[in-house]
Amino acid sequence: MLRIDGVYRPKTLPEALDVFTENPRLRPILGGTDVLVQLTDSGKHASLLDLSLLAELKGIRRDGQYLWIGSAETHTAISESPLIMECAPLVAKSSSIMGSPAIRNRATIGGNVANASPVAESLPTLIAHGAEIVLISPSGKRTMPVVDFHLGPGKSAIGDSEIITGFSIPVVSENFVGFYERLGSRAAVSIAKVGVALAANMYGNRFSEVRIALSAVAPRVIRSPKTERLLETHPLERNLIEEATPVLIAECTPITDFRSTREYRADMVGQLFRMGMNKILNR
Repeated sequence: MLRIDGVYRPKTLPEALDVFTENPRLRPILGGTDVLVQLTDSGKHASLLDLSLLAELKGIRRDGQYLWIGSAETHTAISESPLIMECAPLVAKSSSIMGSPAIRNRATIGGNVANASPVAESLPTLIAHGAEIVLISPSGKRTMPVVDFHLGPGKSAIGDSEIITGFSIPVVSENFVGFYERLGSRAAVSIAKVGVALAANMYGNRFSEVRIALSAVAPRVIRSPKTERLLETHPLERNLIEEATPVLIAECTPITDFRSTREYRADMVGQLFRMGMNKILNR
């Protein structure tokens, strides 16, 4: 049963920070597609801080060599944005396959990241693109890499009375290559069993600045530094893909749960990696 004791709906960010400071036990909410389900399942009482009216959390724009996505932007808006498709294409792709159309119309990128799930659709692509998360509190603003924000299932580095304002993402270069491959129980409206995102620059047949992010194969979305280094030090060819695949699998620590087994996840992360790499090889 959903038990909501009260809802605060500030109209400006300063007002929201004041309310949050006075009531630190409030549960921030944007689209509510995660929070309301969690509260319903837990049966716990909660008071909500509805941030959906804050104009400061909205907006998609380019600032020089960086793309800005406000935390209140929905996955539909992100997936349909020509600017995001151009500047951070993997983020657009992950938003386009997240949940159902109804969920994408409501759910926000800030909420997806704040939920801190190892299977969150936005986290691997944000991490692969080198995104930073921007947070604000009464003490001021701070920025950190998204990869450092996610600490474990349901755990993040968000501080007391902090609000996620948005994400700053380096704009891809003309030499960008990348992919986001994920596996669910169905082709759509399913939670990822495994996700693999890769972003890099390519000069001829050589990779540079490789970032790989893996979801649902560890307690948090992780980078794959050994595989990244291997790709950066060898020319791209089919043998490299086969050499890199077991290295990638060894960097994972998947578990068995009701969605899948440890062995299946390990196998599939390798298969998805091969699939994406072969697309780059054959482009």
